[in-house]
Amino acid sequence: MKSNKLIPVLGIAIFNAFLSIQTVYASSYAGYVEKLVVGRDGHQVFIHMKDAPTTCNLEHPLGFNYAFSLRDHEAGREMLSALLAAKMAGTRVVVQGTDACTISSDMENVAYIYVL
Repeated sequence: MKSNKLIPVLGIAIFNAFLSIQTVYASSYAGYVEKLVVGRDGHQVFIHMKDAPTTCNLEHPLGFNYAFSLRDHEAGREMLSALLAAKMAGTRVVVQGTDACTISSDMENVAYIYVL
């Protein structure tokens, strides 16, 4: 009978440990667009936000922090247009990451952006 009482306690402990390991937060940064590059495949957009912290726990050699795909992101073309306009106007932009680094291992994927 003692072992039956331990099962719920162990289950809760394991569940709490799993939650603490899996808790990761996407980055969000408000600042100025330093550089924009459309990658050589023609669909990846790389963003270097001025003074933004490193994303994906890696530093890109050219300073890029965020990336999105014009092919895969539903709002990719609109985000590129807004980023280009903000860069030309010198306006601050908020970039919200997704907590994934699938386009490039040293840049966080972009969920959305907005111009301040």
